[in-house]
Amino acid sequence: MSVAEARRLRDELKQRRETEAAAQAELKKLRDAQLTEEQRKEQRLSELEKETLTYQRERQEWLLDRAVLVAAPKVGIEPELAQKLIDLSEIETNQDGEPKAQSVQKALEKLLERYPQLAVNPGQHNQQQRPQAPAVRPTNPPGSQVGQQPQYSYKNRPGWGAVKKPS
Repeated sequence: MSVAEARRLRDELKQRRETEAAAQAELKKLRDAQLTEEQRKEQRLSELEKETLTYQRERQEWLLDRAVLVAAPKVGIEPELAQKLIDLSEIETNQDGEPKAQSVQKALEKLLERYPQLAVNPGQHNQQQRPQAPAVRPTNPPGSQVGQQPQYSYKNRPGWGAVKKPS
């Protein structure tokens, strides 16, 4: 297959996809036009209910994750691990869908009983593993040469001493 033929086929495919998308949009428009006002309202209501359920589910997940992240250090578990390992079915929620703090703590304690190796030292959970900085900052020139003239200098280069500044 030549390059010109491949380009022609690619352009043709692109044109067909655009035509198909336009046809789908036109079909939806025609179907919507055939619907009565009552049917349109029902369809819109159904779409809004789906969006609301999705929002509520995402909010619930966020609240549970947040509650676990806040409570895990108090129990002595690495928050990210607890978030992945906790049994969310053990956590009770109030009428607003927010998890109860006591329920979260009990679930975390059960997790710690089941997997004692998850326990971390208090205060260690938020520390990132960073390399320790050297006790003495490096200097330029190195500290052993402080007060000495650097080994390589423009004054030590041949021909540089002969260069004079214009007056």
